[in-house]
Amino acid sequence: MGSREQADIIRDAIKLERTETWLIRTLPDGRTEVKVLDSAGKAKDIDTSTILSNVNLSRGEQL
Repeated sequence: MGSREQADIIRDAIKLERTETWLIRTLPDGRTEVKVLDSAGKAKDIDTSTILSNVNLSRGEQL
């Protein structure tokens, strides 16, 4: 369960429109596929993510 402080940070980010939408799928072979979606719900380059662009997903880094 998150703290009140974390909830306030999330609420402020939403108000400032500083959020991202991700589509995360676990494939039948166990691999995970991550896509970043634009405001219309269409996939865009993962490099455009301000959060995921610094994470090496191929090595299993956690956010």
